[in-house]
Amino acid sequence: MQQLSARWKDWSSRRRGVPPDSNTASQESAPSDLSPASRLTATPLGQWLISGLLVATLGAVVAWNMPPSAVRDAARPVLERFVNLTGLTQAWNVYAPDPAQITTEVVGRIDYADGSSSWWDPPRGDALFDQYRTYRWVPATIRLSYDSNQAFRKSFAEWLARSQDHKGRQPAQVELVRRWRDLTPPGEDSTDGTVWKQESLFTLDLTEEATP
Repeated sequence: MQQLSARWKDWSSRRRGVPPDSNTASQESAPSDLSPASRLTATPLGQWLISGLLVATLGAVVAWNMPPSAVRDAARPVLERFVNLTGLTQAWNVYAPDPAQITTEVVGRIDYADGSSSWWDPPRGDALFDQYRTYRWVPATIRLSYDSNQAFRKSFAEWLARSQDHKGRQPAQVELVRRWRDLTPPGEDSTDGTVWKQESLFTLDLTEEATP
């Protein structure tokens, strides 16, 4: 607001033929008043870099969500690392033509050396703002549910053991459990859709070798 006021004062002075205030001019030219982001966007190179990043991001989203084709198959290996790092991975076939018929999640059971146990659930926030902070756990638990990700399951179980090693309770075993239930079709009322089923995915024995 102060910079806007100073510029307005300078413009008014020029219209009246009055030389601009030297203090104002020095303030406007002082680089210390600009944040690093402002300095970047104020230069032609920075503007080109930002524009290029936006175009590349939009292009990656479009290419990633193309219908199945040779072009998409060729582009996906190149784009996979970028879309995974930025969280832009999407799969619109979740809606059609064959939407998911079950809902699934992966939780952890931690057994401690003192005989007690606890459960770990993926963090969940409120439905409005916290989803942006906690959504990353959704694709993580989906990856855990795939049998081809045994190495990821082991790494995740080890991280879970480290994160729960506190308050004098030492984890002795970590078990990753997949839970799922059927989704009731719209308009149908069925108690079967509310019953959770579960299976053990991976067990990490901290006193012995991990056993899948």
